[in-house]
Amino acid sequence: MSGIEIAGLLLGAVPILISAIEHYNDGLDPLKAFIHWKGKLSQALRDLWHQHNLYYMTLCILLKELTTAAELHNMMMDPRSNLWTSGEIGQKIRTKLGVGYMGYLSTIEEIEDTMTTLSSHLNIDRASRISRNELEAIVIANPPVSTSGRSKPKFEFHKRLDFTMKRRDVARLLERLQVCNERLDEYLQRAEKLDEEPATKYSRKSTLSLALPQIQEYANNLHCVLSRAWACSAHTSHCANLLLEHRMVKPERSSCGENNATRFTVSFLNPSLPSRWQEAEIRIIENTVSSFE
Repeated sequence: MSGIEIAGLLLGAVPILISAIEHYNDGLDPLKAFIHWKGKLSQALRDLWHQHNLYYMTLCILLKELTTAAELHNMMMDPRSNLWTSGEIGQKIRTKLGVGYMGYLSTIEEIEDTMTTLSSHLNIDRASRISRNELEAIVIANPPVSTSGRSKPKFEFHKRLDFTMKRRDVARLLERLQVCNERLDEYLQRAEKLDEEPATKYSRKSTLSLALPQIQEYANNLHCVLSRAWACSAHTSHCANLLLEHRMVKPERSSCGENNATRFTVSFLNPSLPSRWQEAEIRIIENTVSSFE
């Protein structure tokens, strides 16, 4: 079973396990509950729901940009949806997480191991023909009676349930879940920050692309001005060259406003000294009247 399948399976298995413990707690003798749990089982159940909700939200954030709204709803509501085994969605997740993909799946498997440990202390029904995964057997044997995206799913248990995990072990389990959820969130945040860098580079290219029509217009205006200024009979022709430079060292700029300015240099051949050129640097200042410097 792939890590992505396990991620979906946890969405279905954890609510069943929580509901089973709630069922156990409701039928617990008050004196036994006080002696064994010191009144902390109800708080542990609230903490367990809290960790499950964080896990649910983290998966939603991961999948919402990789799936359609209908696909996302299907996956979050059905832990055994075929979409959890989709190679296309799996590849999108791998691409999204990049180098963090294996660490993300390892954390999912750690959550699975934690919940499998929890389930081993519950005498809950399991599908007998399912041996591929402990949690899958629980999900198949305990379908929800009712479910809604805005409320907890409800389950029915037809026998008295026992929960044998010790109080301190439950506390350790909750701490482990918290660490895993924080790690999943951190992987996702780092992946999204890495995604921002190509977008920034693309926006810079886009800014230059938008400036090119302006450069063309200004160059045409410059050509017209030079043509009128040099309309004399002393010379049969005039020449102006546009110098394109690839500068390995960026020039220092005096202000932030100049950092994004588009600039180019026009070089003129000096007729009296053919070996020398006269240059004029032209800068395009956005949102202002263009000027030649």
